[in-house]
Amino acid sequence: MIKFVQQSFAKGNFDVGETDYVKYLVSSCLWMNLISLAFKYIGYLIYIYFGKDYSFFDFVYLFFHAVADSIVISIFIFVSYGWTITFLKDTDFDLYVPLGKDFLLS
Repeated sequence: MIKFVQQSFAKGNFDVGETDYVKYLVSSCLWMNLISLAFKYIGYLIYIYFGKDYSFFDFVYLFFHAVADSIVISIFIFVSYGWTITFLKDTDFDLYVPLGKDFLLS
């Protein structure tokens, strides 16, 4: 599955000037989740070795985790409403018209 996703990103039908925003958002969400887990782990290590519970590490963990999950969920919602995230022709557009609403209902 992971190999298929990597091949589909590598063989994308994008022009040279086009930017794949969704791929960058998903990879940044993955890194934000890893950063949040690192802060949670550091907070646990401080608690284990020193017995002090710093709420800063929990706050940073919750913040990064919530932001990353919110971005992924918003991408799922946009795609489920019919927003296109790739295109094959025309110039670089940031947002598209909902295709599912126009073509699937007619």
